[in-house]
Amino acid sequence: MQNGKEDSKKQKVVALQKKEGTVAKEPLAISSRPFRFLNNKPHLQKRLILFFLSIGLAYIISPNIVSVVYDYDIGSIARNNVKAPHDFLVEDKPSTEKKKKETAAASLSVYDFDDGAALVAGEKITKSFLLMRQYLTEIDESAQNLFSLSGKNNLDKSKDQKIEETRSAYLEESRNERKQAFEQEIGFKLDDDKFLLLEKRGFNADIEGLLKEASRTVLVRGVVESREFLRQEVDKGITVRSVGTQKEAKIEDLSKVLDLNEARQNVSNEIKSHLGSWKKNEISLFSHIAVSLIKPNLTLNKNETEARRDTAVNEVGPVFYQVKDGEMILREGERVTADHIIILKALSGNRDSRQLYKNILGMFLLIGTLIYALYYFSVNNIRKISIETKDLLFLAILLMTSILLFEITMPVAEALSKVFPAIPGSAYQYFFTVSASAILVRIVLNSEVAIVFSIAISILTAMMMKNSLYFGIYSLVGCIVGAQVVRFCKYRVTLIKAGFHVGIANAVIVMIFGLLSDNPYSGEYTFGMLFAFLGGVMTGVVVTGLTPIIESLFSYTTNFKLLELASLDHPLLKDLITQSPGTYHHSWIIGNLVETAAEAIHANPLLAKVSSLYHDIGKMKKPQYFFENQKGGKNPHDKLSPSLSSLIIIGHVKDGMELAKEYKLGKEITDIIPQHHGTRLIRFFYQKAKDQEDPDVHSVNEKDFRYPGPKPQTKEAGLVMLADAVEAAARTIQEPTPARIQSIVKKIIGDIFADGQLDECELTLKDMNEIANSFNRILNGIFHARIDYPDPDDEGKRGTKVNESIDKRKKETERGKQRKDTDTGSGYSGPVAIR
Repeated sequence: MQNGKEDSKKQKVVALQKKEGTVAKEPLAISSRPFRFLNNKPHLQKRLILFFLSIGLAYIISPNIVSVVYDYDIGSIARNNVKAPHDFLVEDKPSTEKKKKETAAASLSVYDFDDGAALVAGEKITKSFLLMRQYLTEIDESAQNLFSLSGKNNLDKSKDQKIEETRSAYLEESRNERKQAFEQEIGFKLDDDKFLLLEKRGFNADIEGLLKEASRTVLVRGVVESREFLRQEVDKGITVRSVGTQKEAKIEDLSKVLDLNEARQNVSNEIKSHLGSWKKNEISLFSHIAVSLIKPNLTLNKNETEARRDTAVNEVGPVFYQVKDGEMILREGERVTADHIIILKALSGNRDSRQLYKNILGMFLLIGTLIYALYYFSVNNIRKISIETKDLLFLAILLMTSILLFEITMPVAEALSKVFPAIPGSAYQYFFTVSASAILVRIVLNSEVAIVFSIAISILTAMMMKNSLYFGIYSLVGCIVGAQVVRFCKYRVTLIKAGFHVGIANAVIVMIFGLLSDNPYSGEYTFGMLFAFLGGVMTGVVVTGLTPIIESLFSYTTNFKLLELASLDHPLLKDLITQSPGTYHHSWIIGNLVETAAEAIHANPLLAKVSSLYHDIGKMKKPQYFFENQKGGKNPHDKLSPSLSSLIIIGHVKDGMELAKEYKLGKEITDIIPQHHGTRLIRFFYQKAKDQEDPDVHSVNEKDFRYPGPKPQTKEAGLVMLADAVEAAARTIQEPTPARIQSIVKKIIGDIFADGQLDECELTLKDMNEIANSFNRILNGIFHARIDYPDPDDEGKRGTKVNESIDKRKKETERGKQRKDTDTGSGYSGPVAIR
């Protein structure tokens, strides 16, 4: 009776925990550390977390909220007097613009000087003249070789005349070819008569040197296309940048620079001064060649000039004038002018510290209302959301950290836009996504918490982006996509895949924003799509690195931890195999049953399977008291009273929870250990106690023979309960057939449902139908009927063996019924066989 009272007290504790939203949960580890003074006060702990979270978020977000203090348009009438509440500065935009224009006007134009132009011109002259002299030499040699005579015959003038005629013929024959070669080298075309004149002069080397010197003298001074470009630069000069060396020099005296006409005239005059005694047509020819080689080698670099001018203008600071405290800005009934609007806007952007504190207070109230409303609605209306203090602390830290990091990215984006001016600063914001936090929540908690968290963090990021609805949608879509991809994630590579999915979703959203804008091809959206995708990929990398850290810090059991627990190398499973082999075999079969069923009803197959492996680990403390571990038909319960036997059976739940905590199996698995029995009745011992009851001495209380609970709270816990009972009942079938298996499965599930054990989990009638079909398939594979082949060597003893077999089956039937009774509460009597 004393034990019954203790169990009754436990049930009261469970009821109280249910009322507080923490069903049958042990006191949180964190409550004895930072919340030591709040032990056993989870509601107060949670309220404090929400309070400090709201303060922190308000402090971070408030400076980013720009509120409109005065809403006036030009020409509207002031509704009341407006005085300056404090000293503040107002930008004098006309003066600022004037200063910028002056700076732009004073900025020097940049001209690129091709200092290799003179060398190029000289090389053209050298190559073309040298090539022609080589041609003439070859022609002379060809003519000489053709009429080569003996030494005395060489004195014959008629022969020399014939040689000259032959040479002339060769010259005439190949003139067009030579002319084309000369034009190709010199870079421009010549008339036939001018080329013939050059040829008569034999492409004289002295003429070659004169042309080179004349062109070099002009080109080294710098030649522009037209002096019109330099007129506006006369007062300030220009910056000349060498193309070859990139050295720069300022030229203030622009008279030294020649335009194209002046340069060509100087070259022509230089040729005439050296060839004054030559024929006019020859002087004209060489002047034409020299002039044709002169090209502008000092050109305006418009892009560099504008870039330097823009840089200089951007460095110009605004010009301000001061508005004193108490100064009348606008009088009631006065017509608002453009100057008034400028001052009012400046006043809105120059709020004092008192106004800032007011903003923080208002933001605290706004964020606190938002956070508490989401929390209150979630825990009271969404069945799968049961937030412990530890969970809320994790969510608060994650939310605060994400918003703080997002706040830091704003100046980073601004700095990057200055380093790479071609990329708008707004495009960088798409790289810094908050979807990583939602993915982490989905991994360590569940989808319901993840969606509520995603809504909260998306609203907060939208507020930070000056109440941008678009950015809030962008954040929310990324969070939802990431959380969906990691559903029941088993492998680390899935986190990287989730990052790619988030990146694609983010890029699509940015593309849609571009289509909704007036300029979809602007840098904000084109670069934004790239950064959005890269940000999503980086999200997967970040989550991969953070997941094991969060697992360790907050003792969460993720699917990755479950895979480690499923390994047979785990110490608990090793002990279970050696100390309670029957229990391990039973757990292994249940694991197969629940895994398939979990997939059918969209529960977590991995959690269900691993929980099954550990659900009976408490039996290792007293394995001989459970049927599957008994050998030789000995049953220690035969010598015990029903109440003591029930205490031993119920005790394996407590022992299992202690082992689970000792080996840090995690809350999810630890919770399923008591939940898989729920508050079911140990019917055999109860009936046995009722048979031994003496109403005059004492009465048997049914509660003393029920498990303490709680009932299953999740689909996975309900699956383990059903599989545990069904597997035990299926073993009692002597000749298992699909019909018999289906019948027993249906009956067991119906009995558990009728007993109200599934009232507190999410299993529906449709789910139970899917579970029954799944159990039938697996059990038919395990307990299929086998043919009993006779032994040919013992045919004479067949009758004896048949009788022995019949007796053996009768005994097994009785023991099976006893076992089934213990696990299913079906009402069989007889010697007890406990699991």
